[in-house]
Amino acid sequence: MKHFLRALVMVIVVGHYANAALLSVNTSSRQDSLAAYYNLYAPTTYVPTGWTTTGLSDPGTTSAAFQNAVITRVNYYRTMAGVPAITHNATYTQRAQAAAHLISANNRSSHNPTSDWLYYTTTALQGAQRSNLYLGSSGIAAIDGYMRGPGSTNFSVGHRRWVLNPPAKQFGVGDVSATTGRAQANALYVVDVASNAPHPATRDGYVAWPPPGYVPYNVVFPRWHFSKQGVDFSAATVSLTLGGLTVPAAVIARGTENLMGYLSFNVNNLSDFATFPKPTADQRYRVTIQNARVNGVAQTFSYNVTLFDPVTIAGDYNFDGVVNAADYTTIRDDLGTRYTQTDLATWRASYGDRASTTAVAVPEPSGLGFALVAAAAAAPARRRTATRPASRA
Repeated sequence: MKHFLRALVMVIVVGHYANAALLSVNTSSRQDSLAAYYNLYAPTTYVPTGWTTTGLSDPGTTSAAFQNAVITRVNYYRTMAGVPAITHNATYTQRAQAAAHLISANNRSSHNPTSDWLYYTTTALQGAQRSNLYLGSSGIAAIDGYMRGPGSTNFSVGHRRWVLNPPAKQFGVGDVSATTGRAQANALYVVDVASNAPHPATRDGYVAWPPPGYVPYNVVFPRWHFSKQGVDFSAATVSLTLGGLTVPAAVIARGTENLMGYLSFNVNNLSDFATFPKPTADQRYRVTIQNARVNGVAQTFSYNVTLFDPVTIAGDYNFDGVVNAADYTTIRDDLGTRYTQTDLATWRASYGDRASTTAVAVPEPSGLGFALVAAAAAAPARRRTATRPASRA
């Protein structure tokens, strides 16, 4: 009962999370990483949009609960990556909602729409210029899409790096979901500080996805990246091992943006939309980046990433801690490919089961902790192109 109450307090705080709290995650602890998954990632999955509008030309508004869910999904990724959480900015959300409405209505995406676009407004233009844009998806699915970063135009995983940009303080979110009868779209207002804004300290001294430590395998994507201020990756190489065996790792992009040098690489020759195989036991990858130069001097960065299965109950195929109808939808959509009749039978046998309350207990302050943060807007920086048709981000 004690564990349940602690988890419940965590979820209640998450309801106000976008406005007040900053969360840190100790990814070196499997328990902390699991708790973050069940208390920040999983609860945001099925929050309805609550969208209202007065007519076709009106961008409408989504509910505060939905906006908080999307911001919380962003902050799950940011805190797992060891960068400060962001808070919700209502003005940014107004601009982002107008931008999402604009690209949805015109069924095309641009960071510089012109006045001949249907329902064009200066508010929509402001949102489009400063946002990640996603045409073909919305809400938390769009956030996951930015983090995945597939497609030939996203080798540098620029959308992900904007989501994880360390100095960012406030985001806004605009969405048009499938339930509106319009083309799905998302605008995530991410440019609230100048490109040369001072960077706060990060947990690891760098930003990587997946980050070092324990990471649920289903939030790890084929494209990995590493970024750090003041580092030149132009001649860097990367290697991975698993259990002492070499894992294929191919550099696909390198460069500098927002004062951070970055290196992105494909792992295990996986295709863009592939999912890492479900591990039957924790899998520890060793990442080594060599010949990264700081002030002309070669340096090596090494860290471990341990993939684990966050599911603590059989039949929970969408990883939300409960076996219900949503899991059937997950199975049905991939039955015969990812899932089998055996999985369907497991779902039937486990229907109604919930994850162990001890598994989602909030660790003591040494692990997950809260602190108030101040919010301040700053001059906008340059935005990287970030649009997505239905099949790619």
